[in-house]
Amino acid sequence: MVDKVRFDAFQWTSLEPLLRGLGVAELVICGVITNICVESTVRSAFMRDFPVTLLADCCAAKTRRLHELSVEVLSSYRLAEIAAITAGFEFSAAEGATADAA
Repeated sequence: MVDKVRFDAFQWTSLEPLLRGLGVAELVICGVITNICVESTVRSAFMRDFPVTLLADCCAAKTRRLHELSVEVLSSYRLAEIAAITAGFEFSAAEGATADAA
């Protein structure tokens, strides 16, 4: 467990050394708020060379539009692969561990 103190789950936490120590190669991220905390964490993971899968239907924002815009940005700039539990995503299909952005 990592206590998050900023929007970005990597900022001022032990998350990165913990993941590196565990040999985590890629992340599956979900949480709230999509356009703030989740997006900040995905961007930080990308900058730290972690491939990211975002479970879009396991995230939420204040409005559907804000959520969809954030997912579009993350997808368009290839900061994350977008997946959905309702589309049949299975955690066993993801190589590596999971991290909750919220």
